Amino acid sequence: MVACGHAHPAPDPVVAPAKKYLAVLPAESDAFPGVARALSASLAAAKVGGIDEMRVSKVSLEVAQLSIECVEPTGACYEAVGRSMSANLPLQTAHSVTNTIGSMPMR
Repeated sequence: MVACGHAHPAPDPVVAPAKKYLAVLPAESDAFPGVARALSASLAAAKVGGIDEMRVSKVSLEVAQLSIECVEPTGACYEAVGRSMSANLPLQTAHSVTNTIGSMPMR
């Protein structure tokens, strides 16, 4: 007896979703060093849903930007810093918060 049948296509390989890496850069401020330290500590300890791994840089945003020669305060430069840290989700708050604090009027 002989049997014939159609070959079933192989199932698509299961591809694991890419891990999400969040880059955290420490705040830096000559005018408000205590605030910068507190902000940096808070950012480093933050728990962000959906993130597989946080990468806390040892250098500030300014130093990271200088190292990749992209110093403009633009999203493109911030993304380049994140890529240089092998992160796919850069957290760009340290620089903007310290700049905001520096521009706030004191009471």
